[in-house]
Amino acid sequence: MLLCGLALGACHDPADYDLTEEQVQSIISLEVTGAASIPADGFTTTTLVARIYPSNANNRTLLISTDRGTLVKGGGKMADGTLTINVGPDGSLEFDLKSSVESGDAVVVVTANGQPLVSASKTVTFEPANPDDTVRFITVPANMPADNASQSTIEVQLNTNIPAASRQATFDTTLGSLIPASKPIAADANGVVRVTLQSPPAVGSTRLTVTHGSVIRQTSVDFVRALPMSISAATTRLTVKSSVDESVEVTGMLSRTPGSVTSGSTVLFEAFRTDTGAPIGAFRNITTSDATGRVSGSFLPGVTDHRGDVELRISTPDRSISGSTLIRIIAP
Repeated sequence: MLLCGLALGACHDPADYDLTEEQVQSIISLEVTGAASIPADGFTTTTLVARIYPSNANNRTLLISTDRGTLVKGGGKMADGTLTINVGPDGSLEFDLKSSVESGDAVVVVTANGQPLVSASKTVTFEPANPDDTVRFITVPANMPADNASQSTIEVQLNTNIPAASRQATFDTTLGSLIPASKPIAADANGVVRVTLQSPPAVGSTRLTVTHGSVIRQTSVDFVRALPMSISAATTRLTVKSSVDESVEVTGMLSRTPGSVTSGSTVLFEAFRTDTGAPIGAFRNITTSDATGRVSGSFLPGVTDHRGDVELRISTPDRSISGSTLIRIIAP
């Protein structure tokens, strides 16, 4: 009898118990009611609906799994990547699939609990995401003065579909400094993240980077020469003799508010008779500005018939900003 039983068992083809596709569809189905393709940005979702028949399948448990992305459904239990949840009174269940950050096809499978042969599947495509759809710069200055003090607000827009708890960004700069220095920075209710960029004391260009998750966006800001807003001039002598052997050191201070003038700035040194406005004498040993904004040059009156006051003027190359002091040329 045992041999017969074994022989009879061997005569049955397991395929005899397989359900046809029509039979499976009459029991369970799965449809993508949202977008069939979504960006692989890690936060965009699409909606699917699973249905088990007949409609009196209240409390029937479904197992839902995906090989890519994340299943989202309140009230369900997630374990080992599988969502276990009971269908509603009409036998249907709506749930979301959240994309991963890697592009490709996600195969979603729904199976009736305890009936592994009763299942349905659908494919959702995760397309390469446009980084600007996740985070993009909206306010960036073209340039800033390299005065070690000027500040400008940088604004970026985060996608408002990003969950509020993770709606934040990290900033980095290769030149200058960021305020606040803490990382990351949370977005406001509109998804805007703000950081303040403060200029350095030297000219150059910064690479400004903003990062959200795996998405990185970059832009640049040029730090241009910070020109003086005012110039003062001074000399230690009140008089100078009309002679080729005479010279007077003239110093100037270049200043601006806020911050300081960029080191290495050039200026013009000129001298004019106060009675006629005509140029007189010459300058030598002219320096560019140092870190404090100081410049200097030596005034040489030369041999001249003029006896009287001379304006010693220091100005920017375009002569828009200047400062001066007086000295009197006397007989040798």
